[in-house]
Amino acid sequence: MVQEIVKSFKLLSVFDCFKPLKLRLFDPDLVSRPARQAMYHRAMAAGRIILHVDMDAFFASVEQRDNPQLRGKPLLVGGAAGRGVVTAASYEARKFGCRSAMPMAQATRLCPQAIVVRGRHGVYSAVSKQVMTIFESVTPDVQPVSIDEAYLDCSGVLVHHGFDLNQGGVVEAFAAGHAIAAHIRHQVKAQLQLTCSVGVAGNKFVAKVASDLNKPDGLCIITPDAAEATLGPLPIGVLRGVGPHAAEQLARFGVTKVYQLRTADENLLASLRRHFGTQTDAWQAMAHGHDERPVHASEAPKSLGKEQTFGQDMADLTTLEAVLMKQAEHVCRDMRAEKLLCRTVTVKIRTGDFATVTRSITLERASSGVAEIWPAAHRLLLEWARNNRPMSDPSTSGTTGIAGRAGTLARTDGALFQITPLRLLGISLHHFTTEQQLDLFTAPLDVRHAKLDKVADAIAAKFGPGTIGTLRGMNRENRFKRKE
Repeated sequence: MVQEIVKSFKLLSVFDCFKPLKLRLFDPDLVSRPARQAMYHRAMAAGRIILHVDMDAFFASVEQRDNPQLRGKPLLVGGAAGRGVVTAASYEARKFGCRSAMPMAQATRLCPQAIVVRGRHGVYSAVSKQVMTIFESVTPDVQPVSIDEAYLDCSGVLVHHGFDLNQGGVVEAFAAGHAIAAHIRHQVKAQLQLTCSVGVAGNKFVAKVASDLNKPDGLCIITPDAAEATLGPLPIGVLRGVGPHAAEQLARFGVTKVYQLRTADENLLASLRRHFGTQTDAWQAMAHGHDERPVHASEAPKSLGKEQTFGQDMADLTTLEAVLMKQAEHVCRDMRAEKLLCRTVTVKIRTGDFATVTRSITLERASSGVAEIWPAAHRLLLEWARNNRPMSDPSTSGTTGIAGRAGTLARTDGALFQITPLRLLGISLHHFTTEQQLDLFTAPLDVRHAKLDKVADAIAAKFGPGTIGTLRGMNRENRFKRKE
């Protein structure tokens, strides 16, 4: 069946299926929301055509695109000094074993000739928006899952244009899915001079696997009747939710490949259920190529966060406060861009011995303003610092503190105490609600803060996020620049 479909693709130019649409597969201005919902529900009643699109080595590829001198050379994007980590590695660097999330020191040992550049996250964000615009020109059902990848459900669009997604029309439907995938790859390359890999399948899980099978700059299609055969020889770690630890435990039961879980007898399944619980059945469904999760268009984030690992353990309270303020400004701006308000603020703290704690606080009312978020985060940081002072702090008489090198003396609320050195500090926001207008009883100061946030967002959008901020946060930028 797969070979027949692939042969049929050769008879189709990329856009043959959509000539009447003049290459505009979907126009949101011409299709109302109820009509879009009807398209989607009709498609769900039949089969589905799901695409997973993943940009190839996104950050590194953008850097190579913008700087011709970097093309064809091993490139690492990330922090070069101290505890810097690799945020992206070009395919030339990956040949040496370099990968994202690897300590930069380790990556440069593996590939000494690699070129290291600092990330330009404002640029990557802008390019990501251009990529998502291309996706949204194809279908309204786009679910971004990160800055450089997304799921697209093309089922509703195909049904709307007369394609049969039931068993009798599967060949034509997947041929159309292939044409759409080729169209996307063509547009990304023509408009942005970047490449992407696309997987086409009947559900999200198999589409994700398909996009990984033919990287970089590839296109892979897995039809429902070919899913089991394609997934079978793959390592068990491709299943969603099977990380290194779970894969190691599954191996103890003799399960290292997907087909071994798919064909497991009842005795083995019973043992796995006792060990892994109901997750066993979810994994076995995926091993059969099943995944009922829908594509959620414009899915609201469950949390927004920002954190920083310091090059050396940081024990200066003024610097920590400035870092936290800058992080609060960043996540609040992201939250307002999503038109959300949060109820919960969380601060993440990691000390030099890798001990990690989180502290949370619930706001009296949902907010997206720095004027409400920052005091809550600051309070959490100070409370932790007071309750976890180094053993060497003379002010901790009669209390239990954290053993370790003491930081500098800090004055807060009139009291002197030492700060336990931190390796990492971060903030995250949770429990979102949709944005609401200020009511008649809102204090004038709150109205002023909201207006200031709106102006600051406009300035940051036009000139870049580093061009405006509070004095405390901007002082943090200057302090780090002087140290560098």
